[in-house]
Amino acid sequence: MGPNGAGKSTLIKILDGVYRPDQGRILIDGRVADQAERARKIGVVHQNLGLVDSMTVWENLCLALPPQYAVRPLLSFRRERELVRHALGQVGLDESLIRKRVGALSLGEKTMVAVARLLARGAELIIVDEVTSALPPNEATWLVDTLRHQARSGSTIVMVSHRLSEIVGAADRQVVIVDGRVVADTRTSLLDIKELTDLMTPEGNEGASAVDSSRPLRVGETVLEMRDAYSQTAGPFNFTVSAGEVVGLTGPIGFGLYSIAYLASGFERARRGAVEMSDRGVGFLPPDRETEGNFDEDPVLWNMTVASLNRFSGPFGLLKAAEERSKATEMHTRLAVVPQDLYAKQRTLSGGNQQKVLFGRALLQGSRLLVLCEPTRGIDVVTRQQIYRLIRDLKSEGHAILIISTDAEDLLSVADRVGIMQGSALPRLVTIDELDLASII
Repeated sequence: MGPNGAGKSTLIKILDGVYRPDQGRILIDGRVADQAERARKIGVVHQNLGLVDSMTVWENLCLALPPQYAVRPLLSFRRERELVRHALGQVGLDESLIRKRVGALSLGEKTMVAVARLLARGAELIIVDEVTSALPPNEATWLVDTLRHQARSGSTIVMVSHRLSEIVGAADRQVVIVDGRVVADTRTSLLDIKELTDLMTPEGNEGASAVDSSRPLRVGETVLEMRDAYSQTAGPFNFTVSAGEVVGLTGPIGFGLYSIAYLASGFERARRGAVEMSDRGVGFLPPDRETEGNFDEDPVLWNMTVASLNRFSGPFGLLKAAEERSKATEMHTRLAVVPQDLYAKQRTLSGGNQQKVLFGRALLQGSRLLVLCEPTRGIDVVTRQQIYRLIRDLKSEGHAILIISTDAEDLLSVADRVGIMQGSALPRLVTIDELDLASII
């Protein structure tokens, strides 16, 4: 564990052979390990999982294995199937999934397929990097329980997570990194959530209470309204979002939850019904920053301003670059993005700081309506509180905010009204006072 930018991802990339260490040694079983041995014994499950959605579970697992020959050059499908069946059994997946396309699996099932692929390859140390950040609570719990079982079976599991509730009660040992240094290694006595939070909170920044218990609701005019609206995959949706209000929506990902965001932001047209907005333009934070948000090879400046370039247009359509930099610098400072370099490539930032940049992109569009999907995905406990405070400030400034999140804490912390998907439909919204964590889950 550790705050965004502490060096967790850098450490993982060193172990995985992506980066070469500047100094020091890496030992496996007490011996200095070369790159070949590290590649054989250490496996990493990254946030994007590295699976091919259009291929079957069988094919994805076999991509990681040496060819299983009957007689060269003919493959033995029987041997392949046996290896795949055994690997799936190790992570608690039924062999009936063997011929299922990976794209049809839930996120939790995909994650365990990625773990199974490493086990089939012979990895003894498995690093799971923030893979629960996009999972709904029930799948996250199942995944953590499965990883614990695998550890009891003899593997070593290193789990990187910002969800402290997953670590407390699940881990046998906690290691906390801050500013590139280990500040805690609990070989003997485990820490509770408050102790972990204190370790990762910079001095002088105590954060805010996760839940704002005194949120007076002073709503203005309706900014967004959906009436019997259907996306291509789900519906009907009936709700409004007004100025000075935060509406939170949640539910299982596979039943069209994010399609509400695409409808509200104009990226998808309603198949039936009406989607009406009083303002032109929407500030949008996509649910998946890796595939829908980041321009990895471009600088932070471009990633932050690309959706609002019309605001910096001068005579003859020329870009007013100085004004663009000035506004981006203000937003960069407001969101405390690390590093403090507008020209750093987006891919060099930690996941949480990439999320801040995309948040800044949504705000720079200057729209009253903000549609925020998974606003705290991959964000540490301190930054999470900063984001919550920012959302409350935006609400008090008169923004209409629609939050779509599978993290119940997001809704309990900032929402005024909440809607929970049932199947592919969205029943009535209720006030946050009518809900608690257990009822949302």
